[in-house]
Amino acid sequence: MNCLLHDIDHPQHVPVRWGDSLLLNLAVWPPADVILSMLVFASDPTDELSKYDTTLALLQHISQILKQGGRAAVVLPDKILKAGGPAQEVRRELLDTCVVHTVLRLPHGIFYPHKVSAHILFFRKGKTASEKTQTVWFYDLRTHGPIFGQYLHLRREHLMSFEKAYGDDPLGQNPRSEGEDWRCFSRETLAEQGDRLDSLEDEDMLTEEIWDVLDDTRTDLEALKDILGK
Repeated sequence: MNCLLHDIDHPQHVPVRWGDSLLLNLAVWPPADVILSMLVFASDPTDELSKYDTTLALLQHISQILKQGGRAAVVLPDKILKAGGPAQEVRRELLDTCVVHTVLRLPHGIFYPHKVSAHILFFRKGKTASEKTQTVWFYDLRTHGPIFGQYLHLRREHLMSFEKAYGDDPLGQNPRSEGEDWRCFSRETLAEQGDRLDSLEDEDMLTEEIWDVLDDTRTDLEALKDILGK
């Protein structure tokens, strides 16, 4: 889908194998080495999560079709990373069957509608069945970063601090040390917190209030524009 959106419509332009991964036949298509996916819009972020939620199903699918030693980076809405019930079950399964090593907390305003906040999960499939998550590193680009939107777009330079902290190893195995925006949690700590993967922060109420104020302000400005235009 992303290839289509960016007019990459020919296999020679990029080393992408074309096909429907949901109908993947492992006898024909081998498990994936690398998966990049954005599941922010897979399901309505305002809906209650159920075991049939599209985002949860796709996240499970991604973890299952990774080859041993394969890696993935998946953009997920905050709600998926902290909800209980089926969402917690999927997170627990992911933590116990893959190595979830890094979570990037994205700034507000990147996606439309602007109330959709998201994280990126970086994980890999262990080379052995016993290899699973031990610690997870969280990088917070949201708390001390700008709010993006119509007049400020996310660019490479905004991610440089995270890239430096992440390190050169694509599997996330570089030596790391904690800082103001860079924290590490053990698997045991995550389990005690309901297997949450949203940086263990909860700012929904404050964020909702901010966006409500901005929405009201925009509505008033549009009404004023209409009045002045008459």
